[in-house]
Amino acid sequence: MIHPPASVRVYLATTPYDMRRSFDGLHALVNAVMQLDAFAGHLFVFALRQLLAANASPRF
Repeated sequence: MIHPPASVRVYLATTPYDMRRSFDGLHALVNAVMQLDAFAGHLFVFALRQLLAANASPRF
């Protein structure tokens, strides 16, 4: 179980993405689609098309 500090927000991508993307590819999605700073210390969660698994990208 992850217990981030209260100042950390969790952002969930509502559109499924290709999990074969590198960190740079997911970083570009956060910047372009979500219009957020990926290095701000928040948690971004991306889901597969089948929604069988999820990948979290913490930046603490």
